[in-house]
Amino acid sequence: MKLESIIINNIRSIEKVDLVFPEGTLLFYGDVGSGKSSVLKAVEFGLFGALGELPAESLLRRGKKKGSVELTFSIDGKIYTIYRTLKKVMREGKEKVQQSTGWFIEEDTKTDYSTTDLRLKILDLLKYSISRYRAHNKKCIDIYRYTVYTPQEELKEILIADSKERFNILKDVLEIEKYEHTLANLEKIRKKLNKNVNRIKSKIEEIGSPEELIPEKKDEIKVQNSLISTKEQEISAKRKEIDKENSILGTKQNQYQKYSNEITQITTKNKIIQDNNNTIKDNRSKIDQLNLEISQEEKNLISLPKIELKTRKKEEVLESEIEELRKRDKRLNKTIAKLEKDIDETEEMLKNNICPRCKQEIHEKERFNKEIKKYKKDLSEATEESNGLTEQIKEKDDFLKNIHKYEKNQEKRNTIKKLIEEKQKRTGDLTNINLTLDKNIKQAQKESEDILNYYKMKSFEEFNLYEKELKYKLDEQKKHVDNLQSIFIELEKEKATLESGSKLLKDELNQLEENINLKETLKEKSKYISSVSEWVSDQLPRLLRDIERTILTSTATNFDMYFKEWFRILVQEENIEIRIDPEELQPIVYIDGYESPFRDMSGGEKSALSLAYRLALNKVINTKHQDVKTKDLLILDEPTDGFSEVQVSKMQDVFDNLNMGQLIVISHERTLDSFVSDIFNFNKVNHKTKVKREQQ
Repeated sequence: MKLESIIINNIRSIEKVDLVFPEGTLLFYGDVGSGKSSVLKAVEFGLFGALGELPAESLLRRGKKKGSVELTFSIDGKIYTIYRTLKKVMREGKEKVQQSTGWFIEEDTKTDYSTTDLRLKILDLLKYSISRYRAHNKKCIDIYRYTVYTPQEELKEILIADSKERFNILKDVLEIEKYEHTLANLEKIRKKLNKNVNRIKSKIEEIGSPEELIPEKKDEIKVQNSLISTKEQEISAKRKEIDKENSILGTKQNQYQKYSNEITQITTKNKIIQDNNNTIKDNRSKIDQLNLEISQEEKNLISLPKIELKTRKKEEVLESEIEELRKRDKRLNKTIAKLEKDIDETEEMLKNNICPRCKQEIHEKERFNKEIKKYKKDLSEATEESNGLTEQIKEKDDFLKNIHKYEKNQEKRNTIKKLIEEKQKRTGDLTNINLTLDKNIKQAQKESEDILNYYKMKSFEEFNLYEKELKYKLDEQKKHVDNLQSIFIELEKEKATLESGSKLLKDELNQLEENINLKETLKEKSKYISSVSEWVSDQLPRLLRDIERTILTSTATNFDMYFKEWFRILVQEENIEIRIDPEELQPIVYIDGYESPFRDMSGGEKSALSLAYRLALNKVINTKHQDVKTKDLLILDEPTDGFSEVQVSKMQDVFDNLNMGQLIVISHERTLDSFVSDIFNFNKVNHKTKVKREQQ
């Protein structure tokens, strides 16, 4: 993992800082309280959010409502950006600082996450154990704390803590605690195994002694099978008897069915004879009625008047002629009206002796008198012609009415003739039907007589009596068969009851045999679980202790080797010897051959011991967790505090041996300037941290 850049807003002493992290060894230089640690805490908050050792209230800048961190980092060449925020909210009347939803950019895709999901996302990317995080109520992400960034005060707490507390701090991250957890769980396992053994023993007691009951059960089954065999013989005999009686029943049914069919035929034929006789009688009545109706219609035909026509002109021609005559008469009437008007006007003019047009006196009275005579002559001729036309019209109208009467008379005559013909045809049809019905009657009578003669019966009544006798015998046979069938069913039920009892006995026998097998199985299982419980109680704890001791010894050996290696680089006094206690991972110091407490060492020696312990711990943990992605990142907090110039000069060797991709060193001194690739100068102005990257 490599830090690329960070944008910090309102975190601790920082109001606004935007940093780009280069590769190599970086020096964060500044006075105490200038904000160096604020950047590192912002990095940790950006990765994991607020935790027990990094509470939200301690991160948000005082007087601000909201703060944020946007951290960009790379893993195996891939760039990721994470964004987290803090804000003040009111809860129960008090202001509190809480984390808000953040986001994460991966492969140019931005995704929103809750605070916890964002932490789990980072743990997965860094290959930190998520199960370890979930299983422990952590104040911090311990692998990050002891391999990447350990604040100076926390490292000193580890060194001066008592042996038990120190071991408890380190055993978890070194994965030694899992053996302790396993040993603690062994007693629970042993109790559970013993509980299972007791439960199995209870089951064995519940089963009892099934082997003692088996002989008695077998005898019961034998008796039951004998009863079933006897019942099967009774059923077989009854089945044969039923088959025999069913055969007799079948014969009687066939005989009765045949005789019943013959009765049906005779009954049907008698019905035909009766129906045909009734039909013949009805038809004869219909024929008599039809003959009466024919006679009446013939009388009606004779009573119709005879109408003769003088001409054979068609009705349409006459109507056309009448129409033409009326048109001529209409024209004549117009002429007559005009002539009468002319006569009246001329006579009026002569009477007044004044011309109505020119208002002059009339001098040609003779001429006008001649005109009047001519008008009157023309009027007389027109009137005479009109009277003639009127006579012609009347004559033709009368002739047309006569044609209508003739046609109506002819239509009625034809209707009567047609009706007579239909009634005559119906009479003939009914006569033919009666002949056919009479023939069918004779045929039916013959067939009925043939059936009676076949059975040597004299009458149909005698035939019916015999049918009733057959029916009685058939019903008696059915009752007999039904009775046998009922007995057979009862025998089957008795057999089924016996078989059910036999099955129940066999099931009980099988259950007894299964209980014997189960009892043996449970005994073997109890024996096995008891042996496992004994192994869990005795051998397994010793084995786990041996494994734990081996792991602890191996870890302590490596820890001791790395610890001495780093310490010898920093302190070369031959009178000082150090080692790691393999039981408690405690640093032991010898001065002039005598064990000396940590507190009695000089400031430089303490810092050298702390740094050596810190670097050795980093190496041991990273070796334990091979897949973590933070091996190339290390942050050292005031590593040279109290160092002499000689010791400071040795830091170049430390840095070279570390061979980190990115190493951040925090210091309030400039003694390391020549050993680093980049320097970030921290100053606090008006209570605000300012950061400036110096040009090298």
